[in-house]
Amino acid sequence: MHRHSLRTRVERLAARLDLDLESFPARAELWALLFLLSSVSRPGCSRFERVKSLFRRAGRP
Repeated sequence: MHRHSLRTRVERLAARLDLDLESFPARAELWALLFLLSSVSRPGCSRFERVKSLFRRAGRP
């Protein structure tokens, strides 16, 4: 993938998520979300339930 294509995709994602990726807290939140999602194997596992509960406590749907 070309670096400009990647940049465009990241910018679109940031706009959809309403994140300012120039700020460290926003980048850290996105990184943590991607990390957690990549560690979830399937919806029926207990790890998935733990991740869902973390988001509920954080006020995310």
